[in-house]
Amino acid sequence: MTMKTNKFLAIAAVAVAMTACSNDENGKSTPKYIQISAGIPTATRTVVTADGNLNFASGDAISVYVWTGSASALPTNVSDYVVNGSTNTYDGTKWTASPQMLWKNLTDPHFFLAVYPKRQITDVNYTFDAADAEKSDVLVAHNMGVNNAGVVATEELIPLTFDHIMANLQVNLQFRNQWGANGPSNLAMKTSVQTEGTIDFMAKTMTSKGSNTEVKLNQITTPASGYAASFETLIVPQSGFKSLTINVEGNDYVFTNPTDIKLQSGKTTIVNLIVGRNEIEVGNISISSWTTGTTIGGDNPVEVTD
Repeated sequence: MTMKTNKFLAIAAVAVAMTACSNDENGKSTPKYIQISAGIPTATRTVVTADGNLNFASGDAISVYVWTGSASALPTNVSDYVVNGSTNTYDGTKWTASPQMLWKNLTDPHFFLAVYPKRQITDVNYTFDAADAEKSDVLVAHNMGVNNAGVVATEELIPLTFDHIMANLQVNLQFRNQWGANGPSNLAMKTSVQTEGTIDFMAKTMTSKGSNTEVKLNQITTPASGYAASFETLIVPQSGFKSLTINVEGNDYVFTNPTDIKLQSGKTTIVNLIVGRNEIEVGNISISSWTTGTTIGGDNPVEVTD
């Protein structure tokens, strides 16, 4: 997975378009089919464009759910879904639904929920796959209409704005001069966190569960400005996170914060550290977005020792 500093955005947007596929007796277009528009007005997370935005890539697929009744809860019966997990696949220019999505009728308010990557929303259990962190991302979109009143069949574009359910952890490193002017060349970083969770698709949250598992952070090709190296990973949102292990030229340096470091859905937690042979020094911890969150280190990184 390629992750760029401060490039994860809090939201992505897709548009659901209604095409006129039948005519009423007065010759007016009648909305029938629900389709995904080829245009993505704002960013998501897969391909980095020249201006730094992140967009869906060809082959990406989302699951779309549509129902009538209430905006406050998902249907309890499968038969109550107007659209039950239709897979919409992007080919680089347009989205194709399978099976095709239809309005229930022209009068009832409809409610929309979509998930990336595609999945059944009855499957609320989640396990982070460190070997394929990109596919371990989870984004959820709702459109419940204005004031949760729903959306009546229309040919107008219906936006779906995606929010990240996962947390993002970024660690930036500076080094004391013990390793020379260019700093060390052989670096690695890991932590121990919960990698399982339970998703609430209506609340757009995830609750961590299970025992801790070692997770390796990915080194970013271009470090954050002012730092010699940067690492990043997606993480299940959780409390109790305090510690990082930094391997420098074969030697482990452990940073342990005195208090919990927040890992929150849709937010990037930034930890800025200075690594010396005798200590690791923290500048500040911050969280930023995707949306803005906590920063540890800032202009005065924390010093780390072995």
